[in-house]
Amino acid sequence: GSAGAGGAGARTARRVVVAGLPALAALLAGGCTVLGGNPEPRQWHRLEDLAGRGPAPGPAIPRTLLVEMVSTSALQDGNALVFSREPGVFAHYRYADWAEPPGRRLAVLVERRLDARGRFRAVGQSTSGLAGDLLLRVGLEEFFHDASTDPGTARLALDADLIDWRTRTRVARRRFVRSEALASADAAGAAAALSRALTSALDELAPW
Repeated sequence: GSAGAGGAGARTARRVVVAGLPALAALLAGGCTVLGGNPEPRQWHRLEDLAGRGPAPGPAIPRTLLVEMVSTSALQDGNALVFSREPGVFAHYRYADWAEPPGRRLAVLVERRLDARGRFRAVGQSTSGLAGDLLLRVGLEEFFHDASTDPGTARLALDADLIDWRTRTRVARRRFVRSEALASADAAGAAAALSRALTSALDELAPW
């Protein structure tokens, strides 16, 4: 009888433990809040073109230019802000993200920069439905905080192909590589330096 009672007690204890697991998980998910501290607030950073975008001198180009981003790395498909402490090994900032995926944001900034120059008849995204004469296909090859030194460096590499869309032939191809030193070894410093690197690359890409 006592053995039976002991078995029932053990089963009851197991049920209590199992029932309590969700509550325990919730407490652990709260992290520092449960332990009496404050969790670090999540931050969202916006990639920006920091340059002025006035009209560019030169004759008008009576063609419609379409911009298309090409996904070259799974690292750039999401919103994560990426850093690396050793070659070939990457990680995400835990409490910091981009407000939108870098590739998608970059497509918008390239379109705005080229449209503001006023040289083309029209500039739009390849998905806009415009009938294009030229296609600028841009691949984001590198876009991360190189944290192998302190405070680190923002690394950016773009591959651009200009294509005659009517004949499906390549007109020109070029790679744009930039690096910018961080002002601080954190996500905010990385985001700011990556915006500066992008701005410098667009300063060269737009006239090209």
